[in-house]
Amino acid sequence: MSGFFARLFGESPRESQFPDSWRTLLAECMPCHRLLDPGEQRRLHAIVGSLLNEKFFEGCNGFEITDRVRLTIASHAALLLLNLETARFPSLKSILVYPDTFIAPRTYEDDLGLVSELDEELVGESWELGAVIFSWREIEEDTRSIGPRNVILHEFAHQIDPMDGNGDWPPHLDGEAIDQWLDGFDCEYARLLKAVQKGSRTFIDEYGAEDPAEFFAVGTETFFNRPRRLQQQHPRLYDAFRTFYRQDPARRMATQAAAGDCGAL
Repeated sequence: MSGFFARLFGESPRESQFPDSWRTLLAECMPCHRLLDPGEQRRLHAIVGSLLNEKFFEGCNGFEITDRVRLTIASHAALLLLNLETARFPSLKSILVYPDTFIAPRTYEDDLGLVSELDEELVGESWELGAVIFSWREIEEDTRSIGPRNVILHEFAHQIDPMDGNGDWPPHLDGEAIDQWLDGFDCEYARLLKAVQKGSRTFIDEYGAEDPAEFFAVGTETFFNRPRRLQQQHPRLYDAFRTFYRQDPARRMATQAAAGDCGAL
């Protein structure tokens, strides 16, 4: 299908070339689309066009890749890039979609050095080079409304995190912005680790305590899906992600009083 999208959008896709039928689909498969202002929607559509043109979508285990599948995944991925002047997931070549959970082999080493191999059931996975993999059933559940989880945001956040090659800080930040990012991110990561070790309940998914990369991915989900509560309960982390993504979803939701499912977000 890449040839079709290349003909549709050309080398530099424009929002004006975004078909009306796709706008209708986005209203159904991207709940936060209506929260974006017209300028943001235009930028999102252009990024979606680029992703559809540049990335290869493949269905696995007999799953059929449709426009709804492509648009659902590409639109949420594009949200992360909305205000970033950066390459559009340059290491990513393929987006693989299974109808349901999929199995991935894992190798584990215990404290005694004993190695075991297990099969793990997954709903999403991001490879450092080459691919992201999804369960469509999980995507459908996550995108029915603006809820606490979004596997697309999570896995594409992993594609953004290592872009500078060392993971120390976002490549598009400098000076005070780096300090603000590191202060908010590092302090809140340490806070989550301490809470999980104590067995305390946490607003941020405790899976983020696995390592900084997972904290970044979980934090990204929370920033876009529960921004007002994140701002209230973890203001430093909210400010860090606002600095990183150059977006303010809490303000965006606050100005959309007509969005009935945003009151608790």
